[in-house]
Amino acid sequence: IAETAIAVMQGADEIDIVMNLGYFLEENYEEIAEEIQEIKDSCREAKLKVILETGALTSPEYIQKAAILALYSGADFIKTSTGKGYPGATPEAVYTMCQVLKTYHSITGKRIGIKVAGGIRTAEEAVRYYTIIKDVLGNDWLNKELFRIGASSLLHDLESRKRKKKSKKQNDETDSKPHRKSHLRRMYRICRSYSRYTPFYRYFFQYIHGETTKNRSIGIDRCDVIFTHHFCLMLHSSNHTP
Repeated sequence: IAETAIAVMQGADEIDIVMNLGYFLEENYEEIAEEIQEIKDSCREAKLKVILETGALTSPEYIQKAAILALYSGADFIKTSTGKGYPGATPEAVYTMCQVLKTYHSITGKRIGIKVAGGIRTAEEAVRYYTIIKDVLGNDWLNKELFRIGASSLLHDLESRKRKKKSKKQNDETDSKPHRKSHLRRMYRICRSYSRYTPFYRYFFQYIHGETTKNRSIGIDRCDVIFTHHFCLMLHSSNHTP
């Protein structure tokens, strides 16, 4: 309690506590409720997150009881786990907690937040929990004030995917440039062969070659399009063959 009060005085706006599992397994529910209420009083305006440590609770019934105790003792958030020492979040545990939140809201009219934490390492897992929240509690819970995901491991996965996507895009662009340049060189060679027959082809080749070599800002893409379009028009309108 004293540590909570000090933390709040130093500027903390959220406090995390772990429910006393010893008391819970002994069914000493009154002690748990009093402890949470006293810490809640010390929080003042700060939000209180109560960690149920669902990995240590062996059945949905235990998770349900723990969630009810936390809610009626003053929790602003209920959280699945610390991610240390016990298994982390599971879809079954989150679903049970959501059902308790839904019932609590229907009775009291209050919306209490939920945080899913512990063992969430990929975007697919995050989407799974997002879907559970949406299906059970609805869109009203889909905001940072009521729904959060522990993202220490998840963030690494997202950053890794972002880097791979960026690298793939750069590789695709790099791989495509040699093909465009090769195509343009082939067109040059054909045009050069035609330039032996007519002054017009000679002029056209010199023009395109000059635009490519003197004005680098024209870009290989634009030059390729211009050259191919006009060259094909000339081939169709000419009876000359190289």
